[in-house]
Amino acid sequence: MKRFLPMIAGAAMLSVAASAETPTPAPAPAIAAPGVASADALIRTFLSSLQAGKAEEAVDGVIAASTVPSSKPGERDTMLTQFNAAVQAYGPIVGFEKARADMLGTMATRQYYLVQHRDMVVRWEFTIVRTGAGWRIDYFGFDDQPRTWF
Repeated sequence: MKRFLPMIAGAAMLSVAASAETPTPAPAPAIAAPGVASADALIRTFLSSLQAGKAEEAVDGVIAASTVPSSKPGERDTMLTQFNAAVQAYGPIVGFEKARADMLGTMATRQYYLVQHRDMVVRWEFTIVRTGAGWRIDYFGFDDQPRTWF
């Protein structure tokens, strides 16, 4: 079962955090490498809501945080149906962890989270892009085909 959810834009302003151990000069804002702390927080909030059994709250939160809310009829319901089908098949979420993040220049990152259901692990993918208004979740989806993850 491979599930990819429709594109959703979510507000996720990111900041660059300086390391106390390794001081570095501040990069110019136009070419600054993104810090992912805020995006990680948005994703963790989303996954925590799913883990708490609050799928509607999780999806509504991502849509509400978007600067361009979902405009396709039924998109929200499709997302909920797909997620609920995974819970029916694999049991409730019992945990999650960030598995990988891939940067594409300074304007895009793709992050992968492994989500442990009671009876299966699924992989969630989030594509985050840098816009004039900050960092936004451009796409998210999940799949349950571990052989394709490596």
